[in-house]
Amino acid sequence: MPRPRLLSDDAILDATRRVILRRGPVQFTLADVAAEVGLARSTLIQRFENRAGLFRRLMERNTDRLPAELAALPGGAGPQELWRFLRVLVSVLKSERINEYLLTVVEEMSDPHLAELAGRGLQLIREAIAGRLPPQVPDRLEVARHLQAVMQGASMQWAVERDGELSHFVAARLRTALQLLFPGEAFDLPADAAGKRQ
Repeated sequence: MPRPRLLSDDAILDATRRVILRRGPVQFTLADVAAEVGLARSTLIQRFENRAGLFRRLMERNTDRLPAELAALPGGAGPQELWRFLRVLVSVLKSERINEYLLTVVEEMSDPHLAELAGRGLQLIREAIAGRLPPQVPDRLEVARHLQAVMQGASMQWAVERDGELSHFVAARLRTALQLLFPGEAFDLPADAAGKRQ
């Protein structure tokens, strides 16, 4: 008779996330996760097959949780509500984690399953942005794709320039895009970002 599982898969995935925060998405190992949760490495292999399988499962869970996380963010339809949503969306970006973000993209590009999950995540975020654009905006999905490109491009630009805090830098680029899209609107930056060079 098989032994009962003392730790759920979710608990192991939570521990994997903690390990990745410390070690990075490329450097972490099954042994790291096994030590974090107090299980034998062989137990993780039985449940997740290998390191790649564990990472895939974590990314699958992240993607599965994304619709509820996006729905919980503030902001309805309209320019100011969209701005509220975008500010909260980018507020989680941390300067000290830029290497993790970039290395995760490398992992996604090298694994077709991860690339598919990344594509689903981008689509979900794009739909959430489009749903907050005013109904009179033509081709809202295309405008949402542009705003998404601003976010991702600004993150890459910040990785080179390192100008201020990452989340503030990305928010400032989004504000410029929104000012071009809605010229009659004023979009305020958070008070803690106002003193940064934009």
